[in-house]
Amino acid sequence: MKVGAFLRYTLLLGICLLAIGCDAQKAPQVVPEAPEAQAVPEASKMQSQRRSSMEASSDPGNPEAQCLAGGAEACRTLCDAQAAVCNKDSSDYDKDQCKSESKDVPACPSDPADMELGVLCRLPPSALSPTQGAVGMLAVSCKATSLEEKEEDAKWKLRRYLMARPVPVVLGPDNKLFLTDHHHLATGLLQADVEDKNLYLCPMANRLTEATADFWPYMVNNNFTWLHNRMGEPITPDQLPANLDTIGDDPFRTLSRWVRDSCGYIKCGKVCGGDGADTSELACCEACSVAPYFLEFRWADYMRDRMADCNIVEGIYGLTTSRQAELLPPTLGCLMSLVAQDGALNLGLPGWNHGLIATKEVVLDANGCEE
Repeated sequence: MKVGAFLRYTLLLGICLLAIGCDAQKAPQVVPEAPEAQAVPEASKMQSQRRSSMEASSDPGNPEAQCLAGGAEACRTLCDAQAAVCNKDSSDYDKDQCKSESKDVPACPSDPADMELGVLCRLPPSALSPTQGAVGMLAVSCKATSLEEKEEDAKWKLRRYLMARPVPVVLGPDNKLFLTDHHHLATGLLQADVEDKNLYLCPMANRLTEATADFWPYMVNNNFTWLHNRMGEPITPDQLPANLDTIGDDPFRTLSRWVRDSCGYIKCGKVCGGDGADTSELACCEACSVAPYFLEFRWADYMRDRMADCNIVEGIYGLTTSRQAELLPPTLGCLMSLVAQDGALNLGLPGWNHGLIATKEVVLDANGCEE
């Protein structure tokens, strides 16, 4: 590579990393103690054999061994590998095998202590405890409609969609199952008028016997919780909603989704842009293949703090989702201009789009759902 070209590439990469902000997450970083190895119950002969083979492995690069040693992300990797047969973006996708395996995933044990880490099981969203105070309820209602359409099209299609998106949980004090991702999907399924009300659960950490005083620092330090209410205000763990039925509605989280899908900011790994650009091909996303934690919420807070600039009034929090669908779409153009301002970059917000990807227009139907 010529010197001039090398210098240009290096400069671009530096700017890109600053814009995307891989390490911009500001959560307190107290290193939690390593969890004890998870004991696996004798659920079946197959699981027992699988466990034995994992325990025999001493390879630190083996995700199964890491999962048994208490590595939550390693356990999630195992779940993703199991789900890959239903993931159309995976090289392991197999339509016929997906039909069979998605149907054969067993129900989760009634006792969380009997759940096997890194192995999918099925459970309804009503059994889960949220780890964030709010969702974008308009986005949730759109998700519910989408799930209903998938079941009408073919029941196995809904199963395929859900299995391709394993829902990670941490097994916590009082035998609670703490949902750490996919809150919109889980809440949408809870609201959807479908026969199959089961998510594909990924148990990725066992903290059942841990004291509450130790559990929540672990959750914060591992970015498994977003302790803010529907207006973006900080809350304590005991102020989190008890279940998905009582989770709050943050309209700015819905707006943040629209802005993201318009490429107002960049989420690595998502296909976006007026030209359908694959963000994973950007130099900055090569170095930051996983999007920063709580990306959509952080941009929602940025827009919330400047809501008056786009003539959004405080009454937004009292609107029904149908009223939001009428009043919020006209603000999208203003919000797109707002997130492109240098102030967002100066705050270190991850994913600031300064021309790396062309923006596009998100088309919304009368219900405020993306077409």
